[in-house]
Amino acid sequence: MRLPSDGYFFTLIVVILSFYRKRELNHKKKMRRCGSGLTSSILVAATPLRKNATIGDEAFTTAAMKELMDQFAEARELIGDARESLGTTYFSDDLDDAIKAKDDVLTQWKSVQQTLEAASASDRLSKLQREYDVKFRQLEAEVEELMAHDD
Repeated sequence: MRLPSDGYFFTLIVVILSFYRKRELNHKKKMRRCGSGLTSSILVAATPLRKNATIGDEAFTTAAMKELMDQFAEARELIGDARESLGTTYFSDDLDDAIKAKDDVLTQWKSVQQTLEAASASDRLSKLQREYDVKFRQLEAEVEELMAHDD
């Protein structure tokens, strides 16, 4: 009985790995569709507040920033996925997901800033801007770097 050549086993392994990669990506996309993407208008309404809290107070700021940082972490993960898939057929889809997540984060950040401005919480706003502006600029730069590879 003749055994298949080494090329056959290599091809078989590549096919199996491609199948699992595609399955993993589909699972990630389903999870993203189900659990993420609060729009900026819903962020204020969905932020849990303690009794007698107002929109501009510390409880709101803490809850809004927690939600924002969760979105930021997801965006960073998607950027990492896009970076890993650079040069593959999955890159375009991963890049689109990363761009959408980045846009969601920046929209929510602007919403938080506008809410604090409207509540006359300028000291809290300036503190948050000092802490987080650099992170969000870095997020934008990383996505722009990946977009340059898309050409």
